[in-house]
Amino acid sequence: MRSAECGIKGKKTYLQGESSVLCRGAIYCAQNFVFRFIGENRRLAPTGFDMRKQGKGFTFIELIMIIVIVGIAVVPLIQMFTTSLKGSADAEATSIALELAQDKMEETKQLSFGSISSSSGTFSAPFTDYSYQVTMSYLDQNFNNSGSPTNYKKVVVAVTHSSGTSTTLTTVMANHS
Repeated sequence: MRSAECGIKGKKTYLQGESSVLCRGAIYCAQNFVFRFIGENRRLAPTGFDMRKQGKGFTFIELIMIIVIVGIAVVPLIQMFTTSLKGSADAEATSIALELAQDKMEETKQLSFGSISSSSGTFSAPFTDYSYQVTMSYLDQNFNNSGSPTNYKKVVVAVTHSSGTSTTLTTVMANHS
């Protein structure tokens, strides 16, 4: 038989399975027993069975539930991982495209004002996945597009990776002669 202090000084309630041998204030004693041992400590099952004496481990249902919960949690993590890898590859392609565009812009700046013209092509190895397009247009004194030759040229260099990643640089060149 199990006993529990009922909160009334010196009184005890004796519990046997579902039935109880009751003393004065037994309802209060039974509630005190339930709240003290089951509600707060979680050491006893509602039937009064001591769970510490059970075998330790997981049941088959608990294992299945853990597998399901972990499976649900892992899917977004894998998606996040693949997205970050794709973002990393795009960042690398953009960085290389920017370097190639800067190089092409510097080549264009080295040309004399009269020899700057529109062109396009691909880069040599190891950058064969990248193509470029240099576009030249004339500008007037207010830097608006002009249909006729002036002393100002707008040069746009666009470099594109085969994946579609693109970088564009723009500059204005003046004829100082």
